[in-house]
Amino acid sequence: MSTEAEGGMRARDLDRANARAFLDAAYAEGQLDADEYHDRTALAGSARTMGHINGILGDLQKPAGLRPSDSAGKPGEPDIGPPVELRESLRRLEMGDEREPRLLRARDSDRARASRLLDVAAAQGQLTIEEHGERVDLLAEATTIGEIRDLTSDLRPDSAAHADGLAEQRRRMRSARIFVGLLLVIGVAVFLVVGFVGTGDEPRAPAAAGAAPVAAEPDSPEPLVFATPDLMSANGLRLFVDNVRKQFGDAVVDEVDSFGDYAVLDRQLPGQPNRSASYNYRGGFTESGVTTRPKDTGTIDLATVDLDALERVIVAAPTRLAVPEGRVSHLSFGTDLSFGTHDAVPEIAVYVGNDFGESGHLTVTPSGEIVDEHPFDG
Repeated sequence: MSTEAEGGMRARDLDRANARAFLDAAYAEGQLDADEYHDRTALAGSARTMGHINGILGDLQKPAGLRPSDSAGKPGEPDIGPPVELRESLRRLEMGDEREPRLLRARDSDRARASRLLDVAAAQGQLTIEEHGERVDLLAEATTIGEIRDLTSDLRPDSAAHADGLAEQRRRMRSARIFVGLLLVIGVAVFLVVGFVGTGDEPRAPAAAGAAPVAAEPDSPEPLVFATPDLMSANGLRLFVDNVRKQFGDAVVDEVDSFGDYAVLDRQLPGQPNRSASYNYRGGFTESGVTTRPKDTGTIDLATVDLDALERVIVAAPTRLAVPEGRVSHLSFGTDLSFGTHDAVPEIAVYVGNDFGESGHLTVTPSGEIVDEHPFDG
């Protein structure tokens, strides 16, 4: 047997550099904790053979962010990524080998998807509160794909139920963010009122441009009027997209949830691909928090959405989804809107419900083409 087949082929400086870059990307995805990352990086720096490098990288998923352009090599040199032997292993995994994936390290995004599935299962009654709590705790400690599968393999993979559960989760999260935003607004209002009362002068705040005059007593400040567009109409959404562009410089976002008279927007912080800021929108933007963001999070450019076509879908949605006395409750703009789809394709989900808890939803492309729908089945 040749030394190459045994992994005895000598490693170059370029191979060691590529291995360290591979570890950098895997660490950023949450496949390694800090101690593991530092230990493996040190080992990669002193690896003498390709077999040693294979042993350091062999249980890691290929990070999504690695590209040929990341390589420090010259034309003709191999790009960043696992050595040839490990690449062959990854090709086998992509062809459906079910033995090795269990041993691969899990990403933060893998744990996040499993967490959503556990939440859905608990909401459906598949898990008790105690079981859900136990599995969530175990999931936080899970390091491999196999450990995650053990926690979710007995749950029903009903895609429609997943989407409904995720929509409810989004509504709860958005409600919490909106509550924090309202507290900030109330705090500012109280501060202004106290300031006005504490001074001899009674300054008047200018009315918003284009707003109708508001009657006020001679000695009381005129209220500020904010005009929020109808975020279920093409014209209202067009104004919203224009405001996003003016506020941030472009209309690229991680996700937007529109509820008609307000919206919640998530967007990467400038220069920080692992951080996302949330904003409440009611004619203006109020930041409501910053959270961790996987670097490979998909984005959607709101400027690419055909808003007239989307409005036609919105108008027809209650009838198309067969929801009695239904109305559109909210829209979601983003990628990976349904559990089990991870291709980061921009989509818009339209949710319809009524006062009896009956609901349905559909998904369209930015051009307005319907690609998935789940009508009410009652």
